[in-house]
Amino acid sequence: MRLSLSMGMNPLHDPVPQWVYALATVVFDHALSVNGPGDGETGCGGVERSICIRLVEARYRAADGTWVEWAIDPGLISTNAGVASCIALPAHPATWGAIKAQYR
Repeated sequence: MRLSLSMGMNPLHDPVPQWVYALATVVFDHALSVNGPGDGETGCGGVERSICIRLVEARYRAADGTWVEWAIDPGLISTNAGVASCIALPAHPATWGAIKAQYR
């Protein structure tokens, strides 16, 4: 999933990078979330799995029209797991034959 947010604002002053600005709120509706696979009609499964969201870019256009990059820290948020699980690559044991079969 990829979320992109772009909004136009006409502030009376340039934003201050040290200030905290709330530009958007993303709400996940878990009214029908269930553990396990779910049935697709009365329950959406997989709520027990972790979700990782990574912010890859943050910038604003200054009054003179130039783009100013904001430092991103922290750039990761997660549910049901620590941020360290977002960085790890998923892996599972497999035989060499199973790996070769993926490329045929």
